[in-house]
Amino acid sequence: MNFYKKLIIVCSLSFVFILIGFLVFSSRALATGTYPATGLLVSTNILAGQTPSVIDSFTYNASSIPAGTGLAVQFSKDNANWWSSAGVFGNWDTLSSGSHTIDLSARGWGGSYFYYKIQFTSDGTDTPVLDSVSSVFYAKEYNSYSASGTLTSSNLFSASSTVTDIVSSFDYNISSLPANTGITIQFSPNNTQWYNSAGVLNSSSTLSVGTSTIDLSGMVWTGPYFYYKAVFTSDGTDTSVLDSVSLNFNSNNYYWVGTAGGSFNTASNWSGTSGGSGGAGVPGASDNAIFDSGGVNNASIDANVSVKGISITAGYTGTITQSSTYTVTLGASGYVQAGGTFTGGTGAITDSTDFTISGGAFTSTSGTLSVAGAFTHSAGTFAHNSGSVLLKSTSSKALTLTAATKSFTTL
Repeated sequence: MNFYKKLIIVCSLSFVFILIGFLVFSSRALATGTYPATGLLVSTNILAGQTPSVIDSFTYNASSIPAGTGLAVQFSKDNANWWSSAGVFGNWDTLSSGSHTIDLSARGWGGSYFYYKIQFTSDGTDTPVLDSVSSVFYAKEYNSYSASGTLTSSNLFSASSTVTDIVSSFDYNISSLPANTGITIQFSPNNTQWYNSAGVLNSSSTLSVGTSTIDLSGMVWTGPYFYYKAVFTSDGTDTSVLDSVSLNFNSNNYYWVGTAGGSFNTASNWSGTSGGSGGAGVPGASDNAIFDSGGVNNASIDANVSVKGISITAGYTGTITQSSTYTVTLGASGYVQAGGTFTGGTGAITDSTDFTISGGAFTSTSGTLSVAGAFTHSAGTFAHNSGSVLLKSTSSKALTLTAATKSFTTL
């Protein structure tokens, strides 16, 4: 945060001004006791020899403003251009009887020059009396700041988030970003590799003052881990202020709650929550199909399926059957199985990312199982039937098998 101390300086003048005290008038005016209609009092520079950061206020005391008379004030930084306290060029502030303070802090006036102009008006028979004025101004005494500093977050995903929750955006608010300061940010799904919002490794995104949203949907990152790292820079005399951040993620999760042997392609067999009411719709290419303990009945893939991912948790005890030649296409969330049974048909199963079996039983299609990411079989059973398994051959992908009896063709 940006802390400062107020060094308050009060410039005060005590006097009694009446209209005849500073106007040029004729001897006839003195003899008859009449007053000119208007008169002006223009101050000298009240900041001579001082350089405050901000003019805070202007206080005056007017002991008498009779009917038919008036007082008004203007302010100037150069003794040429005159403003009201609201910052309106050429306008006046009307003064009233008694002691009052005019707030000038919103104007942000500082520096070495400040003037005021008082206008007296009269109906000729009486005069207002201005007894004193004073001005309060202050300087900011800043703490010193380091040239740079780093803030690394804890995991922003909530305790209830799952591996299928998809990061969509990152919100932040910066209330202050003074000149010669800055904030950059990086994001990570593991607190090890750090990316900018465009997904470039070891690069940063620059933040701006105000409330903003950074789109992260192109990263296609899923939970349950997400971190950010903010780097603050300063010239040593001021600091940026990052007030708040928040992570937005879309579940896009559909949970199987169908009846025994129910169709994968039937809306009533899917819920938006585990074990909830059916009717949520059929999961599509941007959605995850989840089989867990909230719905353990068997399911039938009796139409072509294209989803973001299929997740079969340890709590699922049913069987998912790929009927006939229907195909299964998996997107960015891939295939994850820790329980239950999957029985392949003759249609292709195409996974654009990782394929993981850590429990349950998987029997592949007699067609082609194609995996573009890491293929991992650490527990449970895997049988590739009479078909072929195609694995993308890149150094960044891993093939891990518990049994050495399986044969694979590599793309």
